[in-house]
Amino acid sequence: MPRNSTSVVRAVAIGLAAAVLVVLVMVSTGGQIDLVHAPAHTTAAAAQSSMAGPPAGSVQPNATDQSMTGFWTGLVLLGGFVIVGLLALLLNLRKMVGGRRRAVRMRVEDHDDRLLDAVAEDASAHLAALRLGSPREAIIGCWLSLESTMQRVGLKPDKAETSTELVQRVLSTYPVERTSIERLAAAYREARFSAHDIPEASRLLALSAIERLHAELSELRRRGVPVPADGGRR
Repeated sequence: MPRNSTSVVRAVAIGLAAAVLVVLVMVSTGGQIDLVHAPAHTTAAAAQSSMAGPPAGSVQPNATDQSMTGFWTGLVLLGGFVIVGLLALLLNLRKMVGGRRRAVRMRVEDHDDRLLDAVAEDASAHLAALRLGSPREAIIGCWLSLESTMQRVGLKPDKAETSTELVQRVLSTYPVERTSIERLAAAYREARFSAHDIPEASRLLALSAIERLHAELSELRRRGVPVPADGGRR
């Protein structure tokens, strides 16, 4: 999380804690907090008044009623502070997410043409990797070749993502069929992390996915289609 965002979250948390403390003090004192000492003559007058007793026909407030009034007043104030704090947090998170999406879109757009050119140049290497070795080795080699293509044009993973997620994110910014990307990524994860044997059918599935992806990206390159404003996500 960026430093300024962390500062905002910390400030809101401290403010909420202070608000809770103030409300707890109010509740414990029945909703009344004596912030300034009363003058001596006022104190004396109050003492005389209390000795004289209440005026005839007056109704004295019940101690329980005063306590409940303070409780509900504190509860309402606490609810208001919490709502304001949550709204501040939500607005801050929204700005963070929006800024990150804009930054991602700008990075991809900066490398748009070069990436399409690099994919076209490395297409034969991607396909060759899928035909070498066992199905497991072939699928892993093909995906690593895709990662190398991304790195060659200067694209790097964000702090919160892996190189695998980088490939998926960048390819997803183009108006291409998402199924091809997802199938290729799933085949790579299975080959990389599973303990069971990888069948030849998985190699063929990955081959079909990469060929279709190459064809769509090649068509975009030929037509000069830019990255959509929404990042190409479907």
